Amino acid sequence: VYGDSVLGFTHGDKRKKSLHNIFQADFSAQWGLALDRTIFTGHFHHEQVYDEFGTIVRTLPTAGKTDQWHRDSGFVGATKRFQIFEYEPTGLSVIRYV
Repeated sequence: VYGDSVLGFTHGDKRKKSLHNIFQADFSAQWGLALDRTIFTGHFHHEQVYDEFGTIVRTLPTAGKTDQWHRDSGFVGATKRFQIFEYEPTGLSVIRYV
């Protein structure tokens, strides 16, 4: 929890269909008071953002090098970059790509 925001983090490899429900149940008091709810995931290594019933779910990209396992599995071609999220007490203020 930071200011008016509740931030959830999960690797994403065991992603449930309704992440917002899981986090809401685990953090019900904070969830109910928050004006900004965001869940960050990884695992898939490409950028995706969607709104799930008022919760922003962000799958984060990576700038990691493509290794042989990823090549063999066909997981190639995603834009290589990292993201930095800056928050103020009122919510997300800046996303920087590096």
